[in-house]
Formats: sequence, C-alpha cells, structure tokens
Amino acid sequence: MPNGPFAINLAEARRYWGWFVALGVLLVVLGIIALASPVAMTVGVVFALGVLLIISAIGEVVTAFGTTSWGGMLFHLVMALVDVFLGVVMMGEPAEASIWLTLVLGMMFMVNGALQIAFAAGSQYPNWGLGVVSGVVTFLLGGIVLARWPISGLISSASPSASRW
Repeated sequence: MPNGPFAINLAEARRYWGWFVALGVLLVVLGIIALASPVAMTVGVVFALGVLLIISAIGEVVTAFGTTSWGGMLFHLVMALVDVFLGVVMMGEPAEASIWLTLVLGMMFMVNGALQIAFAAGSQYPNWGLGVVSGVVTFLLGGIVLARWPISGLISSASPSASRW
C-alpha cells in the first residue's frame, strides 16, 4: 500500500462510494442551474465571497493579536478592516460588486498575460513558445472580459443567455 500525504485508501473510498455519487449528482444539478440562471448564480457566488471575507476578517484579528510586533499587528488589523468593508459591500450589493470584480479580473488577466509573454520570451527556457502562447491566450481572455464589461460582470461570455444581452 502506498504511503504519503496523497496515498489513497481504496477500501475506505469504496465504503463511501454513495456519498461520492451524491456529490457528483449535486454538482451536476448546480451546474445546470448556473447555466440556466447565470445572473442569479453570479449574485449568489459574490454574496458567498462576502461571507468568506467576513470570516477572513475574524482570522486576521486573531492573527493580529498573535503577532509580536506592532507593525505586524497593525497590518493584520488594517487587512481585517478591508475584509469587513469588502465583505459588507459584497453582501449588501452583490450585483454591483460582481460588475467591479469582473473589471478587476479582466485587468488582472491582461497584466498576467503580458507578464507571461515578457518572461517567456525574455528567458527563452525550454518550450518557451508555449509560455508565450499561454500569455497571449490569457491576455486575449482579459480583453474579451473587458470588451463585454459591464455585462460580463453579471453573466459569463460563454453562457447561452449571454447572446440575449
């Protein structure tokens, strides 16, 4: 039997196969709902992200009081305030927050793609051409997201209902 952190105990997995099937069915159902109503799912995901940011703020406060320097404590307390602010905004206005998140995401894709192209072409490591291709695809994805903004903030460009907008 293999050892290590990623070793699989097949006997244990076989015992719970029904739960794995149920989880798979649940994920397929949620995927179909997401495709049928992308705006509602986007709002729900942004709201959930707001909840996670509030939870993150609690962790930041706990971490702040566990640090040994004032600078570290101040940093964690400021991050907690930012997390609370963003979490409350996302929970209060999830539709609008999704629009602004999409703008930031599109810009991040474009910057990431440009940096991938520059680093791959500049270093010319083995198979560096694939790094350039990956950078171009990432950059173009960012361009597509930004070209469809602000509509892309509420629905995915790949969604069947995107053509109705």
